[in-house]
Amino acid sequence: MASLASVKSWDDEADVVIAGSGVAGCAAAIEAHDRDPKADILMIEKMPEVLRGGNSRVSGQTLLISKNVEALISYQRNMSRSNPIPEDMLRSWAEQLVALEPYIEERAKEAGNRYVHGGGWCDDQTVNEFPELGAEAAVERVATILPVPSGTWLTFDKCVALRPRVRRIFECALVDLVQDPDTLEVLGVIVE
Repeated sequence: MASLASVKSWDDEADVVIAGSGVAGCAAAIEAHDRDPKADILMIEKMPEVLRGGNSRVSGQTLLISKNVEALISYQRNMSRSNPIPEDMLRSWAEQLVALEPYIEERAKEAGNRYVHGGGWCDDQTVNEFPELGAEAAVERVATILPVPSGTWLTFDKCVALRPRVRRIFECALVDLVQDPDTLEVLGVIVE
């Protein structure tokens, strides 16, 4: 952790800085842009532009769709026994995940891509990984966004590109956070 006192000058400033251009980074950029029409948003990515997207780009692109908060909490708790998640965080995550499908469908529509039930690569509507831990009750179905491969990531990446106030810098790795040592509030980032 770098302290604010260690920073002699800033090379750039932004209202929101996002590290990474995977689905999570893209979703953060979309939300920051849409919530504050005046925000200056900077997305930094350690890879060259042609290789952006991280694990999101090369993953299976399958989305877990659940409609049962309590079953989802139980399932995730069971999968995380060796590294327990705080209950308030677990509940918040499950409540938000259960409500997420319309947002994903809207991003697919915005990008001109097709949201489908199933994994896109097989006819199965659901994949119950770890059924002994509660998958059958927690997972209603899986979904993805076409095209395959990488349709989910391509969709979110395109939605970022449609937002002109999101600046993107590539080949720029985040190496440290500048934080208040008492509150741990992040005040900036140090990048290479």
